[in-house]
Amino acid sequence: MNNKFNHCLKKSPLAISVYASAITLFMAAFIAVLMQGTYGKSETAKGLIRNESFYRVAASKVGNVTEIYVTEGEKVNKGTPLFRVALPWQDVPDQQNGNSMLAESVARLVQTKKDFESEEELQQREWDTLKKQKENVFLTFEEKNKKLSDVEKDYQRKYALYKDQLRELNALLKLKSINKSDVENMKQLIIDNELAIKKTQLEQHTLLQNRSEQEVNYLRMERELLRNKNEIEGRKREIINELNKIQMEQEYVVTSPVTGNVHDIGILKGDFVDGKTPSMIIKEDAAKKPIVILYLTSSQIGLINQQEKIFLRVDTFPYETYGLLSALITNISQTPTQVSLDEKESLFRVKLKINEDDGHTRIPVDFLNDGMSVTTSLRQPGQSLLAWLFMPVKKSFNRNPDFAE
Repeated sequence: MNNKFNHCLKKSPLAISVYASAITLFMAAFIAVLMQGTYGKSETAKGLIRNESFYRVAASKVGNVTEIYVTEGEKVNKGTPLFRVALPWQDVPDQQNGNSMLAESVARLVQTKKDFESEEELQQREWDTLKKQKENVFLTFEEKNKKLSDVEKDYQRKYALYKDQLRELNALLKLKSINKSDVENMKQLIIDNELAIKKTQLEQHTLLQNRSEQEVNYLRMERELLRNKNEIEGRKREIINELNKIQMEQEYVVTSPVTGNVHDIGILKGDFVDGKTPSMIIKEDAAKKPIVILYLTSSQIGLINQQEKIFLRVDTFPYETYGLLSALITNISQTPTQVSLDEKESLFRVKLKINEDDGHTRIPVDFLNDGMSVTTSLRQPGQSLLAWLFMPVKKSFNRNPDFAE
């Protein structure tokens, strides 16, 4: 057969040209295919649509729901009571009389609280009495001081009058119209008046000194009463805290963390809450746009870059078969949420901002609800088939320069 084929080629040079041309065209097409096109590793990643307006409220301790104070759609403010939880608690009988230890403890604390309240009332009456007594005492001081001031002013007027009369008497004495005894009597009156002024001033000084001493004394008594009052209030507060602690060990009320509307109630009266599972969802009164969070494994995290555009498909009818979301990567976590050798547990969190104005976004943003899942395809940068086939060898040379030598 080979001899016949060679013999045919020798007789037909044109056949050789056709054969060579066909091989050349085939190799050129093959090389063109290797050099053109985009090839690379591709991974499918999953994520979630998230909205920061939703608050999932859970009880902090296990127990049973005894009261629900709100309904779905109701407007609530920050701190509004949502529901009450009764906690499981234990009690033992008193070894002495067999009564409930809890009931006895509560009764003892309540009685102690009443005693402190009675002591507070007594302290308040003493305080009111002291304030009234202080006002009366200082009012008396003011009245005495005013009288002494009036007396001193009267003596001062008399002193000025006596001085004028003494000058007149001296002038009459020179004319020998009066006796010298009249002048001496006037001088004695002036001396007596001066002594009266000094005595009045001394009484005023003594009165002011007594007033200062009384101020110090009343200040000391007020501080003592305030100290006793604060001490009683502190001990009463301790009793109230102890009663509140006992109450909190039996039940507590869960309140709203934000102002908004009750979006969903997942519990009924009597239900058991485990302290972890959300019982209610509160939607905050805030216009916040949904975002996308992808959870990537360690083998997928290298396929994306910061500010890279990614196309997503929402896994919800009817958009699971058509319609895309265009999103921009805004943050790539540098560490997984949980470090583990198992890729299913060690996931990196990637946040994306939805490009509403992008022409590829064909899904209404209002349709995107919190918790919807999304799917995307992550690919390596576009490269030729030849470069993709020899990429491991190229990376080996880059990582081991001595290997090429």
